[in-house]
Amino acid sequence: EALKEQPPPAMSAADIAERDKYLKGQRQRLVEAKKKEREDSLRAFHASSAAASDKKGSVHSKVASEVLAAVAAAEKKLSGPASRAAAAGGGAGGEEGAQSEEERKRQEMRKALAKRLKEELTG
Repeated sequence: EALKEQPPPAMSAADIAERDKYLKGQRQRLVEAKKKEREDSLRAFHASSAAASDKKGSVHSKVASEVLAAVAAAEKKLSGPASRAAAAGGGAGGEEGAQSEEERKRQEMRKALAKRLKEELTG
C-alpha cells in the first residue's frame, strides 16, 4: 500500500530529453533488427524458390525453345508462299496482302511473346 501512495519521481527537462533520446534509440534498433530479419527471410525464400525453379527451369527453357522454333518455322512457312505470290502478282489482290500483313504482325507478336517468356524463365 505504501508504494501505491507515493507519487512518481519528478523528472527534470534534461532527464525527459535523455529518456526520449534513449527510447528513440531503442525503437530504431528494434526497427532495424526487424528489417534485417525480414530481409534475411526474404533472401532465404528467394534462394529456396530459385533452387526449386532451377529444377523446373530446364523444362521451361526447353518448352520456350520449342515455342520459338515453332514460331520461326511457322513464320518462315507463312512468309515463303505469300511473298512469292505477292512478287508474282498473283492472288486476290489487296485483300490477300492485308491479310498476310495482319498475319505477319500476329507472328511478330507471338515471337516477341515467346522470347519474353524464355527470358523470364531463364533469366
